[in-house]
Amino acid sequence: MTGARNGSSRPRLREFGCDRFQSLARVFDAWGFDRCLWGTDWTRAFAVVNYEQAVEPFLKTDRLSDTERAMLMGGATAKAYGWSPKG
Repeated sequence: MTGARNGSSRPRLREFGCDRFQSLARVFDAWGFDRCLWGTDWTRAFAVVNYEQAVEPFLKTDRLSDTERAMLMGGATAKAYGWSPKG
């Protein structure tokens, strides 16, 4: 999931709860959260959004459960690469 926040053509709809989430919801439904990896697409997005602005909508939305958010924001990456947090 990259470029989601800055991808809307209408500035008022750039917030996560608007048109972009509808497209993301279809991806989540089709592929599942364990196969979706969040990313910033920094090389393209830095001109219009900083890191905090890119991640905040995913962290604050009420459209994701805590489990879905954890999987999307790092859990799926850890699973795909066999990484685990060091205690």
